[in-house]
Amino acid sequence: MRVTIPAKSHSRRPRWAAQLVGLGLTTALAVGFAAPASALQPGPPSGSGVQPDEEQGNATFPELGYTCPQGVRVINNPEVGTNEFTVDGFTVSITVRNTEGVGETFDFDIISDHVALGVLVKGGPNTNEYDYRPSGIEEDTNLHAPLGAGPSGSLYHDISNIEFCLDRDGNQT
Repeated sequence: MRVTIPAKSHSRRPRWAAQLVGLGLTTALAVGFAAPASALQPGPPSGSGVQPDEEQGNATFPELGYTCPQGVRVINNPEVGTNEFTVDGFTVSITVRNTEGVGETFDFDIISDHVALGVLVKGGPNTNEYDYRPSGIEEDTNLHAPLGAGPSGSLYHDISNIEFCLDRDGNQT
């Protein structure tokens, strides 16, 4: 006697379920890998309205496409308070504040016959870039390093250095 077993028709539901699970995992991985780039937090604009761009690591002006006709000057570890710095003919007054619940911010006022085409503010693992091209600027307020310090990451990192990309000020004689 011959026994035949009828062929089962397979439901497409398990296959669709597997495909949806696969799509969900793929999406989760893509979002997970993209999250670090979108997690950059430069913070609010400066007093003159320049929105900083957060650059990963220790960014430099040449890497960011700047030409600095009068060179680059670096101020390392600026202390809280108002201090005047002179480096190779460049003089700047910097006022650093450490405000509770905010972190370190600073103002600058270039005293010599220079303008800043850009300012890099290093703090924590990254750098904030303030772009003043093409004409440059002599002073600005409320600049800061990127956000990310403190228990919730809502404070500015302490400032480790400030770099100025310089040109001559055409307005001063």
